[in-house]
Amino acid sequence: MDLKNKNFLDCQNCNNSSFLIKYLSDAQKSLFSSGKNTVHFFDGELIQKTGTVSSHIVYLKSGFAKLYLEDSKHKDLTVKIIRPCEFYISPGIFTDNKYHFSLKAMGNCQICFIEEEVIKEILQNNAKFSFEYFKNLNSFLLEIVNKLHSMATKQNTGKLAETISLISKEIYCESGPRLKLSINDIAELTGISRDSAKKLLKSFEEEKLLEFENGDLKILDAEKLEQIATKG
Repeated sequence: MDLKNKNFLDCQNCNNSSFLIKYLSDAQKSLFSSGKNTVHFFDGELIQKTGTVSSHIVYLKSGFAKLYLEDSKHKDLTVKIIRPCEFYISPGIFTDNKYHFSLKAMGNCQICFIEEEVIKEILQNNAKFSFEYFKNLNSFLLEIVNKLHSMATKQNTGKLAETISLISKEIYCESGPRLKLSINDIAELTGISRDSAKKLLKSFEEEKLLEFENGDLKILDAEKLEQIATKG
C-alpha cells in the first residue's frame, strides 16, 4: 500500500469517476471530494478485512479487486470482482458498523476511500443518486442469489462454464488492461477446489472452448460454454 500516493482531487474533474457522480450537485461533489482519500494498493494487498469496524466506502478508481467471504479453512469464496469505476458500500454501514466481506487487490489498483457519513448524507438528500445506487445494489444481491443457486444445483462443469461466461461478459467486456487470473482465482469465483478447476480448465481447453495461459483467459466458443452453463 502506497500511503504517499494520497490526493484530494475534485471528483468532478476526475477522469475515472463513476456515472453516479453526475447525479450530484456541485455542493455534493465538493462534499464527496473533501471526504475522500486515494490510496494505491499492490497485488494481493488486503483493502478491507471481515469483522473490522466499517468507516469508509470504497470506490475503485483503477484496477480490480476481489470481494470475498473468508473461510476458517482458507477456502475463500469470491462473491464479486469489483471493476474500475465501481462503488462498494458495505452493508454493515447501515447495520452493525462492521465489514462483512473482505476485499483484496487483484493486481495494482487505486482506491478512493470516502467517509461513510458523506455517503449517508447524500443518500438521504439526493433521490436520483439514491435510486441509481439502490438499483446497482439490487443487481449485486441478485448476483449473490444466482451464485448460491448455481452452487446448490449445478455440477462443477456447469458452475465453471457459468463463471467463465460471466468473466467474459462482465470483466473482459471493456477495453483496457485485462485482468490476470490464477487457477485459485477461478476456483474461488466458482466455489470449487483448485484441483477441480485445474482439471476442468484443461478439459475445456482440449474441447477448444477456451485458452488459458499465464493468467490470460481467452474464450473460443462462448455459445458452447453458455450451453454447458445452462445445462448445469
